[in-house]
Amino acid sequence: MTYMDLSDQLCNACATGNLLEIITLLQNGADVNIKNVFNRTAIQVVKLGDSRVIETLLQAGANPNVPDPSCGLTVTHDAAREGFVDSVRVLLKYGADVNMADERGRELNDLIYFCFVFFSHLVFIDL
Repeated sequence: MTYMDLSDQLCNACATGNLLEIITLLQNGADVNIKNVFNRTAIQVVKLGDSRVIETLLQAGANPNVPDPSCGLTVTHDAAREGFVDSVRVLLKYGADVNMADERGRELNDLIYFCFVFFSHLVFIDL
């Protein structure tokens, strides 16, 4: 099995939120930062609402700041826009760059502020 095969399998497991399969693939050498056949890394296809999967990928060395090749957004942009507060917390804990801007020029820290105010009623981040 090649690294690319493992990376495609890892991306599929991330998209479905299969944590056990993700851990197994990582233990068998899947590289979290290699792009799959659709030019996406595992963290770019992750099920955003599952902060455990996101943290597992970040612990394995996934880069949270890789922009999506089609729109320039990162997983943190997506998680903040969708209101996944726990996922945003985990991404920030592992080094998500809050100064990255989206396609409209809005900095990520503005989206994160909106996410925490709108979705969690002023729950403050403890990093």
